[in-house]
Amino acid sequence: MESDTQSQPKPLNQTTLTRCVTESVKKNYTRLFNTAFSLVMAEKSFADFPFAIKMQKRNGLEFLPGKDDEHSCSIFVHFLAEALRSDIKSIILLLSNFFAGEMDGSEARKTKDEKELVYCKVVIRGQPVELFLKCQKMADFGGVDAACTKQAFDGAFLQDYGVSDERYQNLLIAVCADGAGVNMGRISGACTEMKSSRPWLLVIHCVNHRLELAIGDAFLSDVSFKSLDEMMTSIYYLFRNSGKNKRLIIRLAQRLSVTWVSFVNPKGTRFQAHRYHGIRVMIVNYLSLLLFAENMIEANNKTCKPELKAQLRGYLNKWLTYGYLGALELYRRVLRLTSHLSLIMQGQDILITDVLDGLEECKQELSQLAASKEPLFPFSTQVDDSADHATLTVTATNLPATTQFKERVKLTERQKKGADKNITKVRETFELKKVTEGKQKVQKIKTDLIPAIASCLDKRYQSLQEPVIQAIRIADHSTWQLEDPIWGKAWVRTLAEHFSVPLSQHNFSLDLALKELNGLKALKATKFKGYKGRMSFWEKIFESFYDKFPHFLLIIELCLCVILSSSTVERGFSTVKRHLCDSRLSLANDSLDDLLCVRINAPLLQKLDPSYEIKLVNKAVELYMNSSTLKRGRYRNTVTRYSEVEPEVASLQQKSSDLFLPISFAVSIPEPENELLGDVKFVGNISSSDSESQDESDSDSQSEVEEESEGFTL
Repeated sequence: MESDTQSQPKPLNQTTLTRCVTESVKKNYTRLFNTAFSLVMAEKSFADFPFAIKMQKRNGLEFLPGKDDEHSCSIFVHFLAEALRSDIKSIILLLSNFFAGEMDGSEARKTKDEKELVYCKVVIRGQPVELFLKCQKMADFGGVDAACTKQAFDGAFLQDYGVSDERYQNLLIAVCADGAGVNMGRISGACTEMKSSRPWLLVIHCVNHRLELAIGDAFLSDVSFKSLDEMMTSIYYLFRNSGKNKRLIIRLAQRLSVTWVSFVNPKGTRFQAHRYHGIRVMIVNYLSLLLFAENMIEANNKTCKPELKAQLRGYLNKWLTYGYLGALELYRRVLRLTSHLSLIMQGQDILITDVLDGLEECKQELSQLAASKEPLFPFSTQVDDSADHATLTVTATNLPATTQFKERVKLTERQKKGADKNITKVRETFELKKVTEGKQKVQKIKTDLIPAIASCLDKRYQSLQEPVIQAIRIADHSTWQLEDPIWGKAWVRTLAEHFSVPLSQHNFSLDLALKELNGLKALKATKFKGYKGRMSFWEKIFESFYDKFPHFLLIIELCLCVILSSSTVERGFSTVKRHLCDSRLSLANDSLDDLLCVRINAPLLQKLDPSYEIKLVNKAVELYMNSSTLKRGRYRNTVTRYSEVEPEVASLQQKSSDLFLPISFAVSIPEPENELLGDVKFVGNISSSDSESQDESDSDSQSEVEEESEGFTL
């Protein structure tokens, strides 16, 4: 009897039993949240959530009953967004020394609701990051005028993320938007109103939108390129609005065994790369277009209506003129240059030197193109223009368009041999018209239109020559003149004078910053000699030498925080368009805001911290299980007292998850000591114990910050 009693397991007490049940419930909720997170990242609808749960159940996973519907998925996404917003709030409130904003508005395609996207740019450990803050429904603010736009922008910081009035007033250093009057109006624009109370605020007109406006200004001097845009748009709608025409041209290309690519619309709120793609598609499909027009004109009225025949006859006459082909090739070469410049300026971590160097290179190549004497025709075409007669030979192949666009120079030798064996070329000969007139037209474009583009670029980017904008070039370490002891000091003084109010919030010292500049020059000349990575250079400096150059790195952080392009907002609207598809037009603005917050911000923070997604899901589960969202019922008793049952697990959100966060200035830089900062000893990376050591006098304030940071440890 005694042995039987000893072999029996001890009964579980209530605390242990509750802990086991709670851990099981948490494990099930983690699976649900992971599924919801995956759907958001894949940009799937809430309606796909039950199907995803069903497929996982077939694979043997267990889920809580009653939590596999669309409504539960929207709740899970909401808590994921709330957990992510708390991290962003900690970054803005506690860990960023400066921040900049960017905004843009757009009207929904179906519902016609005006929405304003607000972004915030901060520098995290030497790396600039543009975080999505809010999708504002402008109807909630009374309209779309400048006052409402400013209210929506301010509300994203003040109301939604709890930034204090003083911090928002003093640490906002730049704002970027397009050139709409509601944003950039000289008298009552939203950005103008912001600058009235902040003399140091840099109001940046997006460099990409400036490029679009410069090209539009140049088109006013000559309509040749503008007419090509209109032609590409007409062809796009010709096949978009008629499934019959699209089937016929695809069947024609298949019979010829040549490549056919769907036409694109070059117009709208698009950048130069879209036009470049459109004109390349036009050239690839040129032979198919010519043969399609000829066949449709000769077809009977049942196959092709007289109105369409007249339209295609006019198109065919234009396509077979000397001047049209020459203008087409010139436009392709111009777009190759401008689209490359546009792609440079769309990067999230671009510097002012990228923009200025790209502009200079583009203008030089435009000048060379205008001065060239060689005859210009689209690739895969050959023109024999002896006397006043010209013969056009158009060649098309069966190579994929993407391979042809890469112009084969990027193929390996083995790939080239394989392509040569399987290539099929189709050639058709046509007679060109208006040769003499066409040569004059091409020469006029070279003489007038192309130089006009370069002139318009100078006018649109003239404001980049301002002293403050030029001083931001100091953030590009590849341009430093290490042998010159006074190089860069004038730029530091310009920035310190212009941004005196934001810098004064951190006990900035100009004299120490100038000394630290010399020390950092010496560091670059020895430890980082020949190092070319610009962003990675600052990441290493911020990580390892932050306490050696705190004043100068304040200047660098300020420069990196300036926004030059609002392309990130345009990409945000592309995400909105994918979410507000025809089957999801009834999606509420709050749900859309949650989706955008998770979809846009999670990948950014994941790059900075590889384990961030896991931490985000765990934090969202903690918030959910400790909230009042759970209904009364089966799991109520095991969840409501979760923090009391297992305080170590419940305090997970208070633990450190700041692997990607900067070493904070802790509100202000300590008072400088009497030491020569220019005489720097070059050592390796600072150990974690050194970077975390602090004075005893700061322990009380540090503990207060940890309590407010919602999961981030400074």
